[in-house]
Amino acid sequence: MRVSPLYARHQIPVIMALLKTAAGPILKKVSLNSGGQTTVVEAVLPPRPQGLIEDYLRHVGGEPSWYKGTLPPSLFPQWGFPLMAKTLTGLPYNLTKVLNGGASFVVHAPIPADRPLKVRAELAQVNETESRVVLQQKMVTGVEDNPQCLECTVNAIIPKKSDKKSGKQKALIPQTAREIATLNLALDSGIDFALLTGDFNPIHWIPSYARMAGFPNTILHGFSSMARTIEALNRNVLAQNPYALKSFECRFVRPLVLPAAPGVFVDGGAVFLGAATGSAPYLSGAYTV
Repeated sequence: MRVSPLYARHQIPVIMALLKTAAGPILKKVSLNSGGQTTVVEAVLPPRPQGLIEDYLRHVGGEPSWYKGTLPPSLFPQWGFPLMAKTLTGLPYNLTKVLNGGASFVVHAPIPADRPLKVRAELAQVNETESRVVLQQKMVTGVEDNPQCLECTVNAIIPKKSDKKSGKQKALIPQTAREIATLNLALDSGIDFALLTGDFNPIHWIPSYARMAGFPNTILHGFSSMARTIEALNRNVLAQNPYALKSFECRFVRPLVLPAAPGVFVDGGAVFLGAATGSAPYLSGAYTV
């Protein structure tokens, strides 16, 4: 299915957050708070448009009827990115180099789709080494009478210049893993996901920009690979019952160049997105029910 360009009007907060991040290098750099305090951002947001929710689910391989009027947890970047971006304000790092290292969430209760969202985001931890900086952000989403329906964590990675090359080998998809789905990812998967979530990073939808960044073509959003993996689990493992999924965590191991047809593999409570067993995955994760 093609996604309507009109959804871009719902993504203004996300687009503005991206523009502010792009302007980061010209902003004044400040030191991290020595007392360990972090910025906490809270907001009450209007309900997400129902049409957007339904088209998002169809785009990532799910079915609106499975969710029965509740929000899919994987959609959290759409409402959460602007708040999470504010938690990074003033950090002494070049945020234009940020990579999405991975994410996780724990579901305490379904979020009603027709209710205003109470959202709280914070920069929980900063870990800096010679080779990189890892910014761990946490966000809690709920409604007025249940403010802690969904807890999310996002790990943003900022690579640093280093002469040392890592000798650590990436873990492979186990030979014992079972393929449960094949994803058919078209070249326009990036722009469609951007219209639905607001993440218009051009590396995902402008081929010439992706090539300048060193890729042969555009690459899939990390959060898109996460959402598609989750919906493959819902469809083929969880009997089309998304409420059975209690937690999910994943690392985005390597870029997924579009177009592509990767498989989703499970091995016990582990889940992978990749070309085949024995290959390096694009996504490596785990889930609980």
